[in-house]
Amino acid sequence: DLKTKFNVKDEDSCSSLIVSIKLSNIKCKPKNDKTKCVTSNAKKDDDVIFTYEEPPNPDNVRRRQRDYVYYPANEEVQRRWCEILNLKFVTAASILPGSPTTPLSDKRVPNNTLNVPGDGNCLFYALSYLITGSISQHYELRRTIVSNMPNFEELFNSSLSATRYSSIHDYIKKSKMYRNYVWATDTEIITLTALLGITVYLYSLTPNYVGRARYGTKELYGIACDTTTPALYLKHVGTNHFQAVKSINIS
Repeated sequence: DLKTKFNVKDEDSCSSLIVSIKLSNIKCKPKNDKTKCVTSNAKKDDDVIFTYEEPPNPDNVRRRQRDYVYYPANEEVQRRWCEILNLKFVTAASILPGSPTTPLSDKRVPNNTLNVPGDGNCLFYALSYLITGSISQHYELRRTIVSNMPNFEELFNSSLSATRYSSIHDYIKKSKMYRNYVWATDTEIITLTALLGITVYLYSLTPNYVGRARYGTKELYGIACDTTTPALYLKHVGTNHFQAVKSINIS
């Protein structure tokens, strides 16, 4: 079931929106060199967690440092992701290394991003670069993500019920997400986290606050998908543009 929580205490407190989507009974694994997702009767309590905070509260940031880390992929991880998604590895992405013990905070924000065209493909350009080392496979990545959405139908039933879409099949049909130049939503990000069993961090920066959204799973297919697993980092610009994060302020 979809769960939401919104708390506002006072102007110095941290406002949080937390959405949890159950991922139990979902399993995905590569088969015959192609990604294939099937359902299972797993008993694990697997959640997709989305959190958004504004403005950053120092006490809250310190308390949650173990949950928010800068740990991007290296070449070995990129190659593994490409294999799972049936994409061609091009080169190691030029990204500042991190570690499971490099905590994020309101001061550790992106200072270098890969700017990509804002033509509706921007999310897939950014993700293609972070995964394959090039934006050239954006359409192949889009096609893989969209074609696997029906395999995660349980994941989206609750969230889509609050929209104009009756099901994930209806979403694909009406949004025409399988086409080039169609602007993506968090539905595509969530699908990717489920396919790879990873976390995706999304920065949204304004002069007044640092917003961080986190999409991912606590555990999926028996693989830990939190601070011990390399993640993808994106920057959200304006209302619907995405950039790939290449480095953050570490000092």
